[in-house]
Amino acid sequence: SMINSKMLFLINTFGKSTNYLSCDVARFGSDKTVICYWSGWRLEEVVVITKSSLVDVANKIISLANMHKVSRSNIIIDEDGMGGGVVDMVRNAKGFRNGSKALDGENYKNLKTQCYYKMADKINNGEVYLGGGMNYMKEIIEEFESVRRFHYERDMTKLSITPKENVKQTLGRSPDFSDSIVMRFWFELNRTRITYFG
Repeated sequence: SMINSKMLFLINTFGKSTNYLSCDVARFGSDKTVICYWSGWRLEEVVVITKSSLVDVANKIISLANMHKVSRSNIIIDEDGMGGGVVDMVRNAKGFRNGSKALDGENYKNLKTQCYYKMADKINNGEVYLGGGMNYMKEIIEEFESVRRFHYERDMTKLSITPKENVKQTLGRSPDFSDSIVMRFWFELNRTRITYFG
């Protein structure tokens, strides 16, 4: 497994900082949307919405953002499939495209894979606190343990992870919690891309 499960719910005390929301939107045939509220690298709250419209999801994201003072530019929403509609409704939120190219020319199959690897390292180093996800601890551990380093025969050059179809077969569900959690890393990848005009 990429993740040392003992590190997932380690109690650590890093200070409060910038707030973020990351959201994996339910796809067709999947029944749950997972929204994570972060203070820095502390996952403070996980909100699960079942069987709801895209408007409901957008409204929930907006109300959480208002409650926790999360600026719109610190909201990341998976925009593959249904999520694109939610990105449109939450103005100025960022869209996460799983299959887009890894950033900074790094050798990952795609952006999602890059985020999984980088988040795994950060979790294993004890730099992420997921205590706000305690209610879903079992699911979070199962999901992270079922997503592994994976080699495609046809493309041995790029780092990959277990294909989603395989994970779904293993779990009997989509890895919505881990997908939402690893999206938090998008901000770290993009932090270095901002140009400051002094």
